[in-house]
Amino acid sequence: MGYFKRLFVGGLVAKGFDATGKYLLTVSHSGRGIFSTDTWERVARDPSLAYPIEGKAIGIGPIDSQVI
Repeated sequence: MGYFKRLFVGGLVAKGFDATGKYLLTVSHSGRGIFSTDTWERVARDPSLAYPIEGKAIGIGPIDSQVI
């Protein structure tokens, strides 16, 4: 049987992976979060509202300023 990890993000508006696939950016009504795809632990959070524009959001933490 495989390993499963559930990741709950309340108020999720958008999500996307960086180009390397190492990080998942989540955008919610509570801000943005970055999760490592190796451990699924959150590695960065910004509580400022920053909704996607035309389907694109700006990364924080280890993917700071990258367009996702």
